[in-house]
Amino acid sequence: METTAPGMLASNADGRHLRVEAWTTADNQDEAEILNDAWRQIGVEAPITIIPQAQIDNRELRQSYSGVEISARGYGDHLLTRAECETVPRPPRFDGPNRGHYCNPEADRLIAQYRTSITRESQGRAIAEISRFYAQEFPMMPLFYNLTNPAVVKGFTALADDFSGGLQPPGYYGSYTRNAHLWTWE
Repeated sequence: METTAPGMLASNADGRHLRVEAWTTADNQDEAEILNDAWRQIGVEAPITIIPQAQIDNRELRQSYSGVEISARGYGDHLLTRAECETVPRPPRFDGPNRGHYCNPEADRLIAQYRTSITRESQGRAIAEISRFYAQEFPMMPLFYNLTNPAVVKGFTALADDFSGGLQPPGYYGSYTRNAHLWTWE
């Protein structure tokens, strides 16, 4: 990248400013503004497009953005569907969670390896490989996370088995009370 006007980055040799449009809904406008401010500080133009409430269910519109999308995408391994080739929206329904149209056969191979793992250990190794791949390819950037390490008072045995229960089959994640029937006081 070359620098053009004071503080701005050039996207190519002709000196145009690097510009990345951010699409979001009104629910995520605060996150979009924070991202816009951070990018502006490093010299990237990042205009925000707020999708009108009346257009939120317009799947054709939602998959047509050319920059980044700021949206919520559940928890656990459901995030992986945002980067699978088979989940890219296609006409006429434009149905599918991969609205960014990211498609990489290596990502698909790693996700398939994760989903077909039989043991927790092999699944853990597969998700670690996916994490390394995503860190290099950068198809998505999680901006915030829910608390995953709640404290438990001494003498109270709870939340010891992170692989029990869960809100999403066959996921290992879930609410903190998913195995409350196993909690004990000493």
